[in-house]
Formats: sequence, structure tokens, C-alpha cells
Amino acid sequence: MSEVKDIEAVAYKPSEIIGTVKAWLMKQNETAKMVLVEGVYKPKTDIARYAYCYDLLIDEASGEELTLVMPRNLRMDLVSGNCVTVGGFLDRSVQKGGQIQLQLKVTRIVGQQVAKVSEADAERMTILQEKRNRGFKNLDSILEHKLFNDERPKVALLLAASSITKSDFEAVIHSARANMDFVESWTSFSDKIELCRTLRLLDESGYDAVAIIRGGGTGLENLDDVEVLRTVGEMNTPVISAVGHVEERLAIKEIVDKEVATPTGLGEYFSRLCERVASEKAHSKAVLVKEVKKQFADQIKSLESRLTKQENDFKEERAGYIEREKRNVEEMANMKGKVAWMANKLNERKRTIVMLAIGLAVAVGLMVWIGMR
Repeated sequence: MSEVKDIEAVAYKPSEIIGTVKAWLMKQNETAKMVLVEGVYKPKTDIARYAYCYDLLIDEASGEELTLVMPRNLRMDLVSGNCVTVGGFLDRSVQKGGQIQLQLKVTRIVGQQVAKVSEADAERMTILQEKRNRGFKNLDSILEHKLFNDERPKVALLLAASSITKSDFEAVIHSARANMDFVESWTSFSDKIELCRTLRLLDESGYDAVAIIRGGGTGLENLDDVEVLRTVGEMNTPVISAVGHVEERLAIKEIVDKEVATPTGLGEYFSRLCERVASEKAHSKAVLVKEVKKQFADQIKSLESRLTKQENDFKEERAGYIEREKRNVEEMANMKGKVAWMANKLNERKRTIVMLAIGLAVAVGLMVWIGMR
């Protein structure tokens, strides 16, 4: 899991992307040259009702299909199941959903002969096509999901009873054993009934994957038996094969969900998978720790900012309070001065009144004394 980086890019709409690809494909189609293609002819409908028919040309070896677009008059002489050689131009077009479809626009029929395909080969082709229609399981994704969630994937190892290939597998599996559980199951690859029975049993046993391990040499033809291929193709458990040598072409390699060349390659696959997941987990943890630290740093910065603001507000409020107290003290001092001044004035008036009263009393006394004489 890689760290997401900020990038500056133009955001295109799906219609713009599809339009760009269509324009490019049209340019490619204009310069296309006629090609000859050989395969087994298979009509999609029995009756050609339109000017152009859409049929199939099937690869005898792999079962891959190519859509043929041909005029009705050319189609009339073709026989279903025959091996035909047709000429035409490859057309590539963007379909609904953004899928690119490859078609051969047929302009001529070069040759036709009875297909040299045995009944068994035809059935193998049918089984392969049915498997393609059902879809292949993404074994890498299944195992990676388990490992990322600290779960131990459980893998069944299906080995031939007389095989010595286990040692090749064991030689490179060390790093994977620490993270995965491998359960050995031995059977006879020469007995197709027993082999199919074992495969079905493993499919019902709850494994995350079944690995078919078989070295090269004689006896490999049993793995391409129709019943064996059908059993593998219908399994719900993902199947991985390490069968034969690199150069040996086997139908079972096309049926399984994942194919590696040799038993040694199978061991290396599991080991590399575990090492890759461990590395990505370590990287993702480092990214997570960095992100958490960044979040905490942002929170601490925000908290410090709020505390600084509160402290400044408190200082301003305290300074205002001190200033108000100072004014109150000054006003109190002024009030006390005014009260003292008023008290002095009152005392002076009292003394004046007393002196006047005394003077009045003396004057009255003199007048009375003079009148008595």
C-alpha cells in the first residue's frame, strides 16, 4: 500500500476518455491491413436474417473466441465445426462500459476443411469456455486480504503419492510457513476417479486455496482428462497449479485460477507473496504512525493556539480590571477629600453660629442689665 501523494492533474470525464480512445482506434483501423485468420467456425444463429452476421472463430488450442462480422452471402457456404481460414480487417471499437471489442470484418473465405478436433478436445474447449464464463478467482487478492488482516491462509497441497517434488517446494517455502498453513494431501494421479474424489473433498474442506503439485514426465496426460478438468473447473475453492515443465502445454494450466511453472516456482510464489505483504504492512504502519503524529501535532497546535488566545484575553481582562480599580481608588480619594472639605466648612459654620449665639446672648444680657438700672 503506497502513500497517497498530492498531484496536480486535469480531471477528465468518462465520455472524454472514451472519445479519446475511439479517435485513436479509428486512426489505427484506417491504417489496418488485411489479415488471414484460421480457427473453428461457430455460427451464433442458425439463420442469417441481416445483411451482416456476427459469428465466432474459435482457437483450437486455447478455446479463445474472435467475433466475425461477415456478409450473409459469404456465410452461406460455411459449416459449423469446420476449420476455416478467412481474410478481413481487424476492427477495434469501444463498447458501452468502456470495453474495447476486437472483431474481424470478413471480406473473403480462403479455405474450409473438416476440423481435426477429437470429441475429447472439443469437450475440453467447452469446459475451458465454461470456466471463462464463470470467471477466474483472484487468488493473489484472496491471500493478500488474509495476510493483511493477520489471518493465516490455509492451503491444501495435493501431491502425487510417488512424487519427489515436495522437496523442491519445501526448499523455498521457509518464509511463507511463518504466515501460512500448508496441509499435505496425497493421492494417485494415475487414477482419475480417485483424483477427482480427492479434489472434491478438498473443495468442501474450507481451504483458502488448493495447490496441485506434480513434476514433469510420464503420467501427466491424466491431468488433462475431461473429468479431471471438469472437476477443477467447477471447484469453488481457488486452484493453483505447479504441474509439469515450463514447455509442457496442458489444458489444466488453462483451467486453474493461477498457474506457476514448477513446484519450486510455487514455493517462491508463496514466499514472495508473504514478503511483499509484510513489506507493505510495515510501510502502511509507518504511514499510519506518521498520519497519527500529524493529527496529534495539528491538535496540539490548535490547543496551544486556543490557550494563547485565552491567556491574552485573560491578560487584557486583568489589565482592564486593574485600571478600573485604579480609577475607583482615585475616585475614592477624591470623594474623601471632598468629604473632609465639606466637614471643615461645616465646622467653620458651627463656630460662626456659636460665636453669633454668644454675641447675641451677651448683647441681650447687657440690654437687660442696662434696663434694670
